Amino acid sequence: MWKKKTWWEKLSEAAKQRSRYAARRFESLLLDRRQSNLRWMHDQLRLVETELIVLARGSRERLEIRRRAAEQFLNTCLMENAPWTMSRRVLLELESLGYTNIDRRVHFAIMLGRYRPPDCPPSLVINRLQEAVRRTNSLPRRSPFRRANVPPMQELIEIYQSNSDPQPKDLKNLKSLGNLEAKRGWANAMGSAFDSEGDDDISGAISRLKAYLATDPAAEHRRATEAYIARLKKTYRKKSAT
Repeated sequence: MWKKKTWWEKLSEAAKQRSRYAARRFESLLLDRRQSNLRWMHDQLRLVETELIVLARGSRERLEIRRRAAEQFLNTCLMENAPWTMSRRVLLELESLGYTNIDRRVHFAIMLGRYRPPDCPPSLVINRLQEAVRRTNSLPRRSPFRRANVPPMQELIEIYQSNSDPQPKDLKNLKSLGNLEAKRGWANAMGSAFDSEGDDDISGAISRLKAYLATDPAAEHRRATEAYIARLKKTYRKKSAT
């Protein structure tokens, strides 16, 4: 039976290698102890972006590199409580570049709601969340992505509509958001460690999963990650023996 090729399968081997290299370069910054230093992260991201753009082939690849750099810096700004003037500039830059897919749009809508800088207007947060909900609701009702992401976004919208200036404590114990963040953290670690397209950098995969364990994840995700590391080590030993 004929099966439609995924976007990854359509790429040339050279394009796949460039994609993997770019992912490793961005991941190396996240694993650096200095990642919370905004100036350091900004300068390093610019260096990585320049390096990767030189290697890129075509305007589409260059656009994706710029998007990844803006996404990573916006994540850092929000997590490290950067001034709103800085976060706003990066947010507008990312929005001008456009989101690659709905997952990234939803991610940053939730991040903005969860880690809103003090000077960020609540109306802006509500606007971004409502737009993300509208787009997500266009997916089929049975979509796992829709079922997982709409509830926490709606919960955030309700909080901002009932309280124009919610404090961190008001956002700390959101059940739907807490569950989603735990699942996302684990899924991102597993995905970046060993992608389904066949990246056989097993030793690198093990290192990235160990870095995730250092973040003290939930017990269920720790057990699953440790089990996956064990399987990867077994595979690595088999490959080394051949």
